[in-house]
Amino acid sequence: MVASATALDAALPGIDINAQVGRAMIAGLEVIQTLAAEGELRPYVVVGLGTNGPVSAAQIRQLRQLIGPDRDLILVNTFGPMPWEASVNAVLDAAARHTASVSLADWHAAIADHTSLLWPDGIHPQPSGAIVYARVVLAAIQALLPRTPAPVCSRVLSGPQ
Repeated sequence: MVASATALDAALPGIDINAQVGRAMIAGLEVIQTLAAEGELRPYVVVGLGTNGPVSAAQIRQLRQLIGPDRDLILVNTFGPMPWEASVNAVLDAAARHTASVSLADWHAAIADHTSLLWPDGIHPQPSGAIVYARVVLAAIQALLPRTPAPVCSRVLSGPQ
């Protein structure tokens, strides 16, 4: 998400991005807990933390609890040559299908046939790939809009994508 910050800002003016290279879900949960305690979370919370390590269903339940019942959660799945990619994406997909107020930003599906938009590491998007990433996040937020009239601005937590 670090690589996509400019594109996210263009697609979602006013977005508040809290992205850090190398951040994994366990660290992201601590950041969310702090932001929630400080009243800094917005109506839409976008989390893309599967690139730098595994993600469990228990962590997603904890994340959902931390952000509270009045916020929507957008989970960005992952793409890359990490051994945990499939398991992370399965956990995120299940959460989006079975949890209220959770939407999946399917980065994996969007980039799988367009890997030329990634840097040679096969993970990080080039500027043109970052635009695709931002569109995927925006679409996931828009999927929640018919039932939630709040403004489209979000706190975003992520690893390096």
